[in-house]
Amino acid sequence: MFHQDGQSVGEFIRRQRLERCHTDLADPELINRTVAHVGARWGFQDAAVFNRAFKAAYGIPPGEYRRRASAETAGAPTPGCPPHP
Repeated sequence: MFHQDGQSVGEFIRRQRLERCHTDLADPELINRTVAHVGARWGFQDAAVFNRAFKAAYGIPPGEYRRRASAETAGAPTPGCPPHP
């Protein structure tokens, strides 16, 4: 199944974990949790690894994404905030 999609099982799992982090970082109810905590919650025990993986997937570091998503939720314009893939 995964071979048809051109990805490994590990890549699929990592993508799923990153998507959950992406969602949590934009959730205003989770703003009191650190970026590292959000990453660890979804299996990224090393904050640096999480930062690199998130930036590779979404084009910006997770902290910057959270700031932009938070500003957007507050009603401020946020140019350049990448959409959820």
